Amino acid sequence: ILEDSSNIYRKQIVYHILTTLFYEISNLLLTEKENRKESKPNEEIFRRFLKDIETHFREERTIKFYAEKAHLTPKYFSLLIFKLTGKHAKDWIDEYTILEAKAMLKSSYLTIKQISYELNFATPSHFCRYFRHHTDVSPRQYRNLR
Repeated sequence: ILEDSSNIYRKQIVYHILTTLFYEISNLLLTEKENRKESKPNEEIFRRFLKDIETHFREERTIKFYAEKAHLTPKYFSLLIFKLTGKHAKDWIDEYTILEAKAMLKSSYLTIKQISYELNFATPSHFCRYFRHHTDVSPRQYRNLR
């Protein structure tokens, strides 16, 4: 539109298109904010759970820890997460841990022993068993995959 020199209103048209875009984006953001306010308490617990996993997965991988942060019993917390997502709370924790382990194995110079300690496993062999259980390959095999 700006390049069309035959249109004497091109600047006004662009201005109004940008204004319309601004109002559309503002409306979307406000609507999203209102939807978040109306979100169910259980959904808020799940959102908080995901943030807690991101923050604490290196130190804690027990459901009890995350349930206590939500001020719920581990049994009720697990049931709530499963009802909301169709996946057990432990699976969410394990998936996050495995994703981080995979990223570290592929993109860092750290040894498997160092990675196991970074992820707060008691021993490198415990990390290797955990990793193999969740991926069907050892950390060394995963690192060597192309």
